[in-house]
Amino acid sequence: LQPCISYLLLRLAKVSPGEVVCDPMAGTGSIILEAATGFKFPMLCMAGDICPEAVDSTIQVAKSVSSSSTIEGFVWDAGNACVRPNTLDVVITDLPFGKRHGSHTEVKRLIPRFLRQLSLALSKPNGRALLLTMHKNFIKSFLERNKADLNLQDVDIRRICVGG
Repeated sequence: LQPCISYLLLRLAKVSPGEVVCDPMAGTGSIILEAATGFKFPMLCMAGDICPEAVDSTIQVAKSVSSSSTIEGFVWDAGNACVRPNTLDVVITDLPFGKRHGSHTEVKRLIPRFLRQLSLALSKPNGRALLLTMHKNFIKSFLERNKADLNLQDVDIRRICVGG
């Protein structure tokens, strides 16, 4: 993900000093690295990914940049991440599209598990998430069907044109 898009997502999330910011599908870590370097205040930045090499790479790059934020990396399945309930202030991720990694079918199996984890991990009442996805209709439908179980409020879907 381009750094300018990562920065835009962080600005849309209105990150604040001292918050816990997590990208549970960090890949190359651009969102977390932008959180740590693009803002003049400290945050706890968490990069998680199912690929150990991606997490290691993000942490190595993080060590080479100057930041007042703490960056931690975790190898996990975002649909089954071991995150304590009510601990994340901001979750921002670029969900897999099912082209480079996996398939559309695999992504559609991951999204419900991920949204359930997300609803538990977000701090209440001010926790917020921004998900960059091409599976907007699938997510919207899932949220509508499972609204009572998920405890996610104020779901707002926005269209962002990323290149092209």
